[in-house]
Amino acid sequence: RVLGPLIEYDRDQGTELVRTLQVYLECDRSPSRTGELLFIHTQTVNYRIARIQELTGRSMRSTGDVSELWFALRALALSQSAQ
Repeated sequence: RVLGPLIEYDRDQGTELVRTLQVYLECDRSPSRTGELLFIHTQTVNYRIARIQELTGRSMRSTGDVSELWFALRALALSQSAQ
C-alpha cells in the first residue's frame, strides 16, 4: 500500500526509487551522504526524493510519514527474505 507506487514506477521506468529511499533514510535523510553511497549527484538524490514524495503522497518533513515509509521498507525486506 505504501510502497506500491514506487515499486511499480521502478519496475516500469527502470529506476531505483525504493533503493534511494532506503539509503536516504538510513543516512538520516542526508542527500550528500546518500549520493556518496549510491554514487550519484546530490541533485539527483533531491530529484528522486521529490519524486518519491509525489508518488507516495508522503512528506519527508513529517515524522509520521517518514515512520510509515521506514516501516514499509522493513516490511518489504521481511517479505522478500521470507520468499
